[in-house]
This record gives sequence, structure tokens and C-alpha cells, in this order.
Amino acid sequence: MTSKHTDSLEQSRDKLYHNPNFENVSNKPSELVATNDNSMAELVSVGLPVRNGGETLRSALDSVLCQEHKNLEIIISDNCSTDNTPLIALEYQRRDSRIIYHRQSKFISVLENFRFVLDEARGKYFVWAAHDDRRSADYVSQLLNAMRLDPEPILTFGECYSTGSIEEEGCIAPHDFDNSILHPVQRMRKAVNPMCAHLYGLWRTDILRSIRFYPCVWAWDQPVLPAAAYLGKFKYVPGPKFIYLTVAKSHVERAAYQDGKLSFNKYRSMLELLIATYRTSAGVGGVLIGMLATFFVVQMHARNLPSFILRKW
Repeated sequence: MTSKHTDSLEQSRDKLYHNPNFENVSNKPSELVATNDNSMAELVSVGLPVRNGGETLRSALDSVLCQEHKNLEIIISDNCSTDNTPLIALEYQRRDSRIIYHRQSKFISVLENFRFVLDEARGKYFVWAAHDDRRSADYVSQLLNAMRLDPEPILTFGECYSTGSIEEEGCIAPHDFDNSILHPVQRMRKAVNPMCAHLYGLWRTDILRSIRFYPCVWAWDQPVLPAAAYLGKFKYVPGPKFIYLTVAKSHVERAAYQDGKLSFNKYRSMLELLIATYRTSAGVGGVLIGMLATFFVVQMHARNLPSFILRKW
């Protein structure tokens, strides 16, 4: 990037950050107002929480906007980004009225940012989209069709691909998450898994929103999934692709990026994970269900206890 281009970008960014209406901004195009219950029934909300995601945000947005299912609202929550994220988000919003852009007035945790876009959703169905992941054009339509054909699943998800580049599709990453033939406790046990890519599948909004999230620096999403699995089934749908960008980060780096934490203590973080798991599942099923979910997490990590103790984080 030339110095002239950099100066221009900095001037534009400075102009945005010093606009009195920019902080805590919420741009909601009037065209998105639903006119009847029918249109809302097929509206799919896509929540995109982001912080300093300028390098990959364009490809992530492109993969959402090119979906075959067109009745979408795309909710971007910018968590006080200091790069060109707001410029890209506003540029895309000008091009597509389905995009709603929020900029948080103060820094919040990654869990709070994911929750924010969920709470803002108006559609019957909901998808989380990370700023560095992509999906095939039939992703929403195929997952939604599976929901229409089978009223039981609360989550549908397709093929998971892993790549180190936003230019490539990468290779398929086997991901066994389907629990549609299991009873609730078995579903919970299967959902306790460090691989949580299906979190980015298609959810029934009301079910997901009924789960209360609790703070957890280490893998905030892990406590959510067993609670969700207790409430309903996860279904595998062959075909639609979710393309996950692998980024090499230590837990210390993730804690700093996601929650602004300057340090990461693995023992304290493990305790936070167990507490969050208990509280989340107890919130949907009571004390016994909370205890079971916590036991399943302990059981999973106990199998890797030596490496947990010896590994540098």
C-alpha cells in the first residue's frame, strides 16, 4: 500500500471516528421493515460480530451476500475496531440495504458481541458468521430446506472445510456432530467437543435466544452447545459448505484479542469453563442437567490431563 493511499485511509477513518453520530451508531435501512408475518417466517438473520477484521471481512460478506436465499438481514456488530473494518462495513451497507451496521460505543467481550447480534435478530432463523469464514452459495437455502422438511432439529449444519487461506476452499474436516437419533442426555454428551464449527450452522432463533450465556474466556461457545443439545436435535445436511479459516493463535493471544485480557491462566480459565457450563445447562434443564454437562466436560479434559498440565499456553 502506498503512503498516499495510507494517508487517505487514515483521513477517512479519522473523519468517521470524530463524527459525533458515529459512536454507538446503528444504521437500519427502512427497507428491512417486514410487512407481514409471511415475510418474517422466511427471514434469516445473519449475525456478524467483528473486531479488527478488515483483512478478511470483504470475503466473509461476499459469501453471505451471494446466498441463493435472498431474504436475509445481515447484522454487523463492530467491537471498537481500530483498522478499516468500519469503512468496509459502511461501504457494503451502501451497496446492499440488507446490511445493518452497529458500532459498539465501548469495548465488549466476544461473548457479548455474539450475543448482541443474536438479540438484534428479527428472523425466525439465525446464523452466526465470523469475519474470516466463508460458506457456499447454497448454504442458507439447503439448511433452511432441511428445517422445513423436518420440524425437530433446532440446528442444521453441512460440510466443514478447513483452510489457511481466504483464497482457497481447503480440505474437508470430518466433523461428527449429528445427534438426531439420540436422547437429550446422549445429545449433551456428544455436544461436549472442542470442535464447535456447527455453532455457525442455521439455528431456530427462539431456541438459541432462550439460552443464557455466561462469561468464559476459554472457548465461550463450549458451554452453549450442550445446553442447546439438551433442548433439541442437531442435524447434518450433506452438501452446503462452511469454510473455516484456521488462524494460529495461542490462548494468551486469543484472550487479549477476544476479551482484552492481558494474561491467561489455564487453571483459572478451566474453572471458568466448568462454572459457565454448569450455569448454562442448569438454566435450561435444572441442577441435575447442569451437573451432567459439567461432568461431561471434566471427563473430556481428564483424557488429556497430562498434555493440559505440560502444555505451554
